[in-house]
Amino acid sequence: DASKAYRANVEAPLLKWRLTSLNEDFLPISLSCWPSQTADGTTIVLEYELTNNDICLEDVHITFPCPPSGRPAIVSAEPGEAVYDAGNHQVHWMIPSMDSGEGSSGTLEFTAAADTASLLPYQFVATRRGKTKCPMEILECYHQERKDALTYASTKSSTYILTDRKS
Repeated sequence: DASKAYRANVEAPLLKWRLTSLNEDFLPISLSCWPSQTADGTTIVLEYELTNNDICLEDVHITFPCPPSGRPAIVSAEPGEAVYDAGNHQVHWMIPSMDSGEGSSGTLEFTAAADTASLLPYQFVATRRGKTKCPMEILECYHQERKDALTYASTKSSTYILTDRKS
């Protein structure tokens, strides 16, 4: 069907691979979250440590749900920047990159006039460019009917999406 043909020089992701694991040793990062009740609500402290110093995670986003009535206040966020995203009702911590340098560990602390259950679960999303856990290489690319060799470009990346389970 010619209407479904790939167009030259237009990106078209052809292969996606997904792995789900409960094995924490598989992850390049360790996350620890400590919520504590206060007289005014809850204080959340999240710490991370990069456990594999051979990689770099980029475009890191850590989000906690938080109702507008929670009036969240960011106490500290190091490295990166944390804000309350009122449109999405969440505390959003953004870190440009985590690597073996200064970004190998960090801490976020915020308070909210809300109970712990309304601030969890949190989500961690990060990208590792250039490599994947799947040791796969594309050896050749060719036209399906004519069998002519095609030139192609291959880009690899891994996206880590972690969601804390509610206790």
